[in-house]
Amino acid sequence: MRFCRVIEETKDLDNQWFGKTFAKIIEGKYLTINITLANVVKDKTCWITIEIPTINNPFDFSNIEINNGICKPDYSYGISDPHLEPQRTGKAILNIWNEPLYSTLDYFTEFRTVILIYNHILKRFVFFEEENDSYTIRNYEWEVNNKGHLIGRDTATGNHCFTWQPIGSRLSKVTKVPKSAIKFEL
Repeated sequence: MRFCRVIEETKDLDNQWFGKTFAKIIEGKYLTINITLANVVKDKTCWITIEIPTINNPFDFSNIEINNGICKPDYSYGISDPHLEPQRTGKAILNIWNEPLYSTLDYFTEFRTVILIYNHILKRFVFFEEENDSYTIRNYEWEVNNKGHLIGRDTATGNHCFTWQPIGSRLSKVTKVPKSAIKFEL
C-alpha cells in the first residue's frame, strides 16, 4: 500500500506532515499558504487535510470532533451575547462556515476533507475522506450546554452535530468514522 510506504518514509513530523504526505501520494500540490479553505490541490479538486493524533487506539473510534475553525458571530454579525439567542447565534456560526466554502467552490469543482486518526506509538492509523457540503441552517437547533458551549443538533434526528465554544470561538463538527474507513498498522 503506497500510503503506508510514504508514511514510513516521512521523517519530518511537523504539523503539516499529513498534508504534505497526502499531496505526494495523489501527485497534487501542498499549499503552504491557503488561498481558500484547502491545503492540497490537484486539477479542479481540493482537499483540507485533518490529522487527529490520539493516545487511544484509533481503531476504536466511532465518532470524532473535527475543528472547523474560528467562527466569531460577535465580529461578523454583531452578536454581543451568544447565549441570549442560541438559535440566532447558531445560524450566524453556520453562515460564517458556509461563506468560505462557497468561495472555495468558485475555484474548484470538488472540495473534500481527508482525515487521518493515528497513534504513532501503536503505529495504527485510520484514514477516510468526505465531501464538504454547506450546512443547511434550518436543519439544526441550537442550545446552550452546562459548559456554556452551543450545541447544534439535527432537527430530524436530535443527533449532536456541532459544538461551538465561545472562548476562542471554535466550531467543531461531530463526524462519524465510516465503516469504509481504511484501518492499517505499520
